[in-house]
Amino acid sequence: ASAAGAAAAVFSGFAFVPATFNRLHLTTVGSNVLYGSQLKMVADDIDGKSIASTIRSEIKDAVTKLKADHGDDAGTPGLAVILVGTRRDSQTYVRMKKKACEECGIASFGFDYPEDVRQADLLKKIEELNADDKVHGILVQLPLPKHVDEDAVLNAVNPSKDVDGLHPLNVAKLCSTSTHVGSTKVNW
Repeated sequence: ASAAGAAAAVFSGFAFVPATFNRLHLTTVGSNVLYGSQLKMVADDIDGKSIASTIRSEIKDAVTKLKADHGDDAGTPGLAVILVGTRRDSQTYVRMKKKACEECGIASFGFDYPEDVRQADLLKKIEELNADDKVHGILVQLPLPKHVDEDAVLNAVNPSKDVDGLHPLNVAKLCSTSTHVGSTKVNW
């Protein structure tokens, strides 16, 4: 589903009411309906465009505050996007990211490469972006061509600048249970 027309199913709490004497008991809690002992979840559509607009507005406000507090150069977050090849779906996605950056006041740096780019050239660019203080996030648009080792490229991105969270350390952090209250965070 596209971001423009996204709808999500939201399930609220439910209660269990046992059926007795073969009679049908109907109980509703939030959006869920209980028929006897069988729970039927009913989805509520949410307005993805409205939620995205609210989030972008909040991000824009935060970026404006960063710029006011730290000056335009030091306070402007920067996103670098690496695109390899001419896949239309990838180009559309990257174009949407650039537009979102523009709307929010985030600096966007695009680096487009031909399908036959050398892996060494991609790794060199990632090394440069990792060291660039104006770049706070790096997005490598996937898929990469077959001759490029996707793992090597993704692993080259500094984990603290890995926008997609695909660096192995970021995946490990996501898979740990440290997101739960009271858990001990693993220091990767």
